[in-house]
Amino acid sequence: MSSKKPIPLFPPYLDHRGAHKDEGDSSSGLAIFCLKLLLHGTPFFEGYELNGEFDDELVATIKRLQENLGFTGADVDGCFGQGTREAFLARFGVDINALPLALIAQPTKARQPDGQMIGWPPIEFDRSNR
Repeated sequence: MSSKKPIPLFPPYLDHRGAHKDEGDSSSGLAIFCLKLLLHGTPFFEGYELNGEFDDELVATIKRLQENLGFTGADVDGCFGQGTREAFLARFGVDINALPLALIAQPTKARQPDGQMIGWPPIEFDRSNR
């Protein structure tokens, strides 16, 4: 029996630097939304819109986190790479790299107050309307 390693929720590195230079696009999408949601409950959060954009507010939040984790100088870069993840694990006991994509890729079964079970998102959910 082979045990497959689950696909992680986050890619190996999330970088914002393309957002303000002619270097291409910055990281964006579902992983950024999940990162914002994760950091939302920390003392480093000072407000940002919960979306999939690696915006200036998220960069500032990650920099505050990195400084709190003991990073200095150029290591305080606002990117969410392996060094930040390892320090996050050491400090908070949360292994970012172990969070499986399946956490959010599966539909939710939700029991309603009347006992009825519904699936979420609804089947008629239009993913193009984001």
